[in-house]
Amino acid sequence: MVKRNEHIIKGFIADFVYKVINQKELVEMLHSARNVYGFTNYNLADFTKYIKEVCSINEINSLNESQSIIPLYAKIDADIYDLAAAVSRSSYFSFYTAISIHGLTLQLPKHLYMTNERKSLFRISNSLKQENIDAAFSKRPRQTSNVRTILNFQLHLINGQSNNRLGVVPFRDCYYVTDVERTIIDSVVRPFYAGGVTQIFEAIVNAKNIIDIDKLVYYYKQMNFIYPYFQAIGFYLDRAGYDNNALAPFLKMKQVHKFYLTYNMRFIEFDSRWNLFYPRGF
Repeated sequence: MVKRNEHIIKGFIADFVYKVINQKELVEMLHSARNVYGFTNYNLADFTKYIKEVCSINEINSLNESQSIIPLYAKIDADIYDLAAAVSRSSYFSFYTAISIHGLTLQLPKHLYMTNERKSLFRISNSLKQENIDAAFSKRPRQTSNVRTILNFQLHLINGQSNNRLGVVPFRDCYYVTDVERTIIDSVVRPFYAGGVTQIFEAIVNAKNIIDIDKLVYYYKQMNFIYPYFQAIGFYLDRAGYDNNALAPFLKMKQVHKFYLTYNMRFIEFDSRWNLFYPRGF
């Protein structure tokens, strides 16, 4: 009788919206399968073995930060984006991964980035002192420790500030990614998740013919940053050869403090137009 009803189980797999099934989804699928005659007594191990053998599902192990194995169950045409998205359905592709998805780099990054926004909007005090900025950017930044190893890729899962998914757009119908403008802003704000200043500069150069400056400015204002990241954005646009119309909105923003292009710079130079320290030789 099992073979008679195989088409039902195969239908569960074929109709599943994603190309990779995570552990929670597999358990939910098993509960549905137990309603099918011939599968009522299946446990998780039985069901896993069955879909691997009959439905051409590959079990791929991911490792979390403590090196615990977390299995994923992939259809034969699944790729690393499908595998990464299965780790956190509420997250969207961001930073260097978004740069790559949008074709703004020729690099093939082995590090992937996904952001899960906090549920509530939280902002710290907007009072800034130059000595506090200097101290913050003189040190190495804090980075997420929530990292998964999948195949030969490192997936960084970032717990991000709530921005109501501003600039987050569909990717491959069932996933999401930050659009070009949001990707540029995020990358300038957290350069260590975007391959560093050289890769960000390359992305901004490559985005010149597709970026919407009005949208970039709108996003920036909506995100209500405490630090004056507009100075860094303007600096990049200026160095990348954008015209005065693109630079004007950022030049109009009031420059109160000296700012930094990135963290922990050993040798620095200063750009007086943007009131910004940047790595020597950039």
